[in-house]
Amino acid sequence: MISKNVTTLIEKLRVTENRTSLLNAFDNALNYKERGKIEEHEFELISSEVEKRLREIAPAQATKKFGPKDGEALRVLSEVYEQLKEDFDLGQNRVGNGVKVGGYMINGTRFVDRYISYKGVNNINVSLAWLQITPDEPPYLELLVRQVGDVGADPLRHEKFAKISDAVTAYRAELDKIVT
Repeated sequence: MISKNVTTLIEKLRVTENRTSLLNAFDNALNYKERGKIEEHEFELISSEVEKRLREIAPAQATKKFGPKDGEALRVLSEVYEQLKEDFDLGQNRVGNGVKVGGYMINGTRFVDRYISYKGVNNINVSLAWLQITPDEPPYLELLVRQVGDVGADPLRHEKFAKISDAVTAYRAELDKIVT
């Protein structure tokens, strides 16, 4: 159950334009949680709302307080990539190795866009992206397999995943087909 005070605060946070007010609300909520005046789940709701709003009005301040918006994506995909490096010879990769920032995040059309990819000598590209359209929507993973240079052609495979393990299994299966 959420107290009326917390509900009222969350409603106010959604329209707050002052970053200092947001940071104070977070600090106060943390203090209240530590003193037992609000429950853990109430603190999480307040914290989440402060982070979302701060990322909208003061991105640098949000990064300083909560870390990069793509921190979880970077961590997960880095772990996946490190495991793939051990299991596959990625030396023939014709695109850069490692976790990359996607164009959707660069141009601002997605909140988070991070990916790993492999392009073999046969010009087949396999990518696994962590995407989040807005801060309010949950992230998902997207597998894309395409023939590079085949302009206008549909992808060979394009699939979205909610579970990381399912996405990684599918990505590994596609890599297994093209890594020589």
